Amino acid sequence: MTDVVAAEWLKLRSVRSTWWVMLAAVAVLLLSLFMVWGGVNAWDNLPADAKERWNDGAPSEQDVLPFAQLCLAVLAVLAVGGEYGSRMIRGTVVAVPRRGRILAAKAVVTGAVALVCGELIVFVTFFADRAIVGDRPIRGHSRPDVADAVPTLLVLGASVLLVAVVAAGIAFTLRSTAGAVGTVVGLLFVLPVLTQFLPAPWDARVSAVLLPSLPAQLADAASRQVLAPWAAGVVALAYLVLALVPGYLVLTRRDA
Repeated sequence: MTDVVAAEWLKLRSVRSTWWVMLAAVAVLLLSLFMVWGGVNAWDNLPADAKERWNDGAPSEQDVLPFAQLCLAVLAVLAVGGEYGSRMIRGTVVAVPRRGRILAAKAVVTGAVALVCGELIVFVTFFADRAIVGDRPIRGHSRPDVADAVPTLLVLGASVLLVAVVAAGIAFTLRSTAGAVGTVVGLLFVLPVLTQFLPAPWDARVSAVLLPSLPAQLADAASRQVLAPWAAGVVALAYLVLALVPGYLVLTRRDA
């Protein structure tokens, strides 16, 4: 199994698309901080009464999270779909006859890369955001005790791993890069919008079990905490099972 993981890591870091996705993630981070800087400049020029009414929404690390998840999900999809598109999957299956190991190795490698990148993006965004805002009393960007913020930041970063592994399972199931990317975009951005049209309280209940809503609930930091952290964890595990089990069945029961 170690050799399979090493081979997958070699393939992932040797393709150009990996580095383009990493560059896109860095660009998302920089854009987020640029928006914070612009918001701070706007806040400085407001009269005192307007500053009191200012509401800048969620903290930057939560705003940037869905886009970081998308970038690393695309990386996971490309790691799987690229092999099907180039027919390299046939050579991989010949080299590793036990196909379940292929899926496991892909999940481990893409998940590990997503975890490292997710934690870096979240922590860098958090500290850079607070450095830009400084002592300004802007809601959502105040300086909490770092020790209190770390557990939440760790959970937010780890959610990137969750989305990336789910994306890899979807790619194994669909065997299509475009189809898998479209499905991930639907899960992250389209379904949350559609739930807003549901009548109350189903809008909040359905939204709570969607991928974008899980990280804050896992960290017990959601503005609308519908699920307890343990329940959000169960839902997260359900996503992994529902993505990886069909991917495993397709990989092991169909010709490459």
